[in-house]
Amino acid sequence: MANHFYVDESRAHKGPYLLIATKIETSSSALIRKELKTFLNKGQKRIHFTNESDGRRKQISAVISNLEISCSIYSCSNKKDIEARYRCINALFQDTGPSGISRVVMEARESQDHRDLKWFKESRRFESHHIVLAHSLPRTEPLLWIPDAIGWAYGRGNPWREMVSSGIEKVIEV
Repeated sequence: MANHFYVDESRAHKGPYLLIATKIETSSSALIRKELKTFLNKGQKRIHFTNESDGRRKQISAVISNLEISCSIYSCSNKKDIEARYRCINALFQDTGPSGISRVVMEARESQDHRDLKWFKESRRFESHHIVLAHSLPRTEPLLWIPDAIGWAYGRGNPWREMVSSGIEKVIEV
């Protein structure tokens, strides 16, 4: 069974930089996308937890907590986002081989996609397991809404963190 990582970042006010990687079996992807899209309001193109009301956050978190997913959170307290991102991405890419991942889909950000690709190539140069790195926009890939929600909730602490904790497999300080 092939697995993919869907990856987003988060940083709560004065909190650590978080890179959230959600592992999803490809056989479940279409069904999960369909379920997530039911939460879109008329005219809404994506779910972004920062912009949602607490009521909707609770509803969406309840659905996410029941999904067959596994989430790894890479945390770095470095104040500089670029350095923190580098450390977290490097740790993520080192985990991809043992995790049985064949594809990593990261939220597209024009200003950093080129660095992600460079870091990916650097960290994977001695690995034999083939992995594809792709960037996608959240409005076209609903599975990116999951790490966004988990990252937001984890960064805010309890009770939010507790609502999504069932899907969190590990938290790695880098």
